[in-house]
Amino acid sequence: MIPELGGDLIQWLRGFYFTAQTGSMSAACSKMGRNQPTLSYQIKCLEEFYGTTLFDRSRGKQQLTPDGRYLFEKAIAIFELIQESKDTIANSTTKLKGDITISTYYTVLKYLLSSMAAEFFQTHPLTQFKLDGCTTSQIIQKVESAECDFGIACIDQIETDLDYEHFFSAKLFLITPKQGPLALTETPSLEAISKMPFLKFTPTGGLMKLINDRFSKDNLSLNVVLELNHMELIKTFTAEGFGISIVDEFALTVDDRKKLLTFPVTHSFQPRQFGIIRRKKAYMSPQAKAFIALMKDRIESFQTRLS
Repeated sequence: MIPELGGDLIQWLRGFYFTAQTGSMSAACSKMGRNQPTLSYQIKCLEEFYGTTLFDRSRGKQQLTPDGRYLFEKAIAIFELIQESKDTIANSTTKLKGDITISTYYTVLKYLLSSMAAEFFQTHPLTQFKLDGCTTSQIIQKVESAECDFGIACIDQIETDLDYEHFFSAKLFLITPKQGPLALTETPSLEAISKMPFLKFTPTGGLMKLINDRFSKDNLSLNVVLELNHMELIKTFTAEGFGISIVDEFALTVDDRKKLLTFPVTHSFQPRQFGIIRRKKAYMSPQAKAFIALMKDRIESFQTRLS
């Protein structure tokens, strides 16, 4: 028998989801466009409906109780079921439509996904991309809370509730100016690199941690003279002779290789492994599936050009 449900149950669940996902009622209000009394009322109604307490408020934060954590997972499943039915009806024709939400690093967005998304949109103009540049921990959090269809990240150990599928490998390259005292003729040793002025890339996509860990293994440290938060700035300042740096190969364009000297550092660094991350058994929209298929096809030709 199908139970009788209140007409506002979906809105109550929605308010609960955003409060749990953000950990803050004010942040949830901002995302939903609601005021706090309305959201408080929705959560109160939901707690009365289930006859339980969903948040532990004893520490002044909106922390989920065991019942709350259980309902959070069920709420995601309910919203995914609604989205699946919507997508099935919307895509009943041959034309794909709807959102594709991806969380990954800014460098992956700029140097890989931008051209792929543009190509996909030309074929499927009824789709809409929502691309979110994040750190590794943010990517995992957004995948776990169903804020995105999937994430792309470079991680050593995958969480048990997530699926990981290898996407591509990326070698690391040392970049130096083409002229001046920092212009090199061959790949230097790690010890030689440690004595040169180094430009540090500050976003936490795992690249700098990998580099620092490798130097520390040989009891070496980088001579950081400048920290920059954008890969284009790293390459620009390197070309101007401020220092050297180490970057992912996919961040080097044809124009970059004309302005910089590039040396693979495969003698010291293994290629970084990037994967597609999803929640296990999560619903995947037809448009997201189609874009993943295009990504896999294009990355093969991209890596062939690099090699």
